[in-house]
Formats: sequence, structure tokens, C-alpha cells
Amino acid sequence: MEWWNDSIAWFITPDGQAFTYRVLIPVLSVLVAGVVAALIARSAVSSLLAHRDREVRTAAVQTLIAAGEKAAVWNSLTVEQQVLVDQAAAQADVQIRLLPLKGGDVAADWAQMALKEMKRRSATYGYQVAPAVAEFRSRIVYWVRHPRRARKDFTADLEQWRFEFTEAEASVQVKQDAWVAEQHRKQHAAPAVLPADHPSGEVDVTAQIPSRQ
Repeated sequence: MEWWNDSIAWFITPDGQAFTYRVLIPVLSVLVAGVVAALIARSAVSSLLAHRDREVRTAAVQTLIAAGEKAAVWNSLTVEQQVLVDQAAAQADVQIRLLPLKGGDVAADWAQMALKEMKRRSATYGYQVAPAVAEFRSRIVYWVRHPRRARKDFTADLEQWRFEFTEAEASVQVKQDAWVAEQHRKQHAAPAVLPADHPSGEVDVTAQIPSRQ
């Protein structure tokens, strides 16, 4: 207590006041300014990173929604269009998994399964395209706004899909998908080039049909 009283008494003296105004106050001002500058810089960096994450998230979601629109009419696309859609969807899948959002991996898995299901059903007669696309879009947007709630719904859907697709059904599904893909390639294959010396430029069909004795 005596030491504290002596210190206070020294600050009242002319030497103490000179030390306070010439040394102590400038040092404290520099320290306070440094702390304030560090907080401002941290806030600016955090805001910049958050803005970048929003841009990446928006781009990935838009790409997934566009892929969903194409997947709904998958059977009517050309092979080149299908390749481009798959590449864009794969890039969006990686971006979503790297986002600092809860359930990013689960959302990416759900999007993969949903796109696969939409591709499969696109070859089904009477498949309603607009409701499927709207449902896919609304689920993805809901995840962006409420990642924790959507994660539970996505997990439930994934469990249901895994339960429905047994090993036997998966084998049948692979064969069916391969057959649909083969028919699609035949449908969009380039027409055969006719020989240059053919007189009419048309294929002689009667020459390919064996005659009956």
C-alpha cells in the first residue's frame, strides 16, 4: 500500500507529469491505435472471405440447378451435351464440399443421387419435368438458407435411397441405364456416308434383302 501511495505521489510531481505526457500517453496511444487497426483489418478480411464464399456458393448452386434442368430432359440431350453437364455438375460438387457450410458433403451426396434419379426417370413415359426441377431447385435453395435443417432431410433421403436400391436392383438398374445410353447413342449417331460412285446417292435397299426361292 505504501508503494502504491509513493507511485501516485510521484506522478503528481513535475517529473511524473512530464513522464506521463511525454512517454506514457504516446505509448498508450500507439498501442490502442494498433489494436483498433488489427480489429479493422480482421473485420475487412473476414468480410472479404465471406463475400467470396457467397460468390462461390451462388455459382455452385446455380450450376447444380442448371444441371438439374438438363438431367430432367437427359434422354433428349446429345452425347456432347451430356458430357458438358456432367463436367459442370462435378465441378459444382467439389465447390459445395469445400464451402464452410454445415452439411456440405451431405448436400453434395444428395445432389448426386437426385441428379442420377432425374436422369433415370427422364426416359420414363409421362415423366413430369417441371415439378421435378422445381423440387430439386427448392431443396438446394433451402439448404443454402437453412443448412442445419436441410442436412437432416438430406440424410433421411439418402438413407431411403440406399434402402430402396439393393444389390439386385442396382444390377438391373445398371443394365437398364446401359441399354438407354446405347439407344441414345444410336439415336444421335451421325448418318452413314454413302459411296461417292452411287448413281442416285441412295442406298439400294432391295439389294440388302435376300430373295425367297
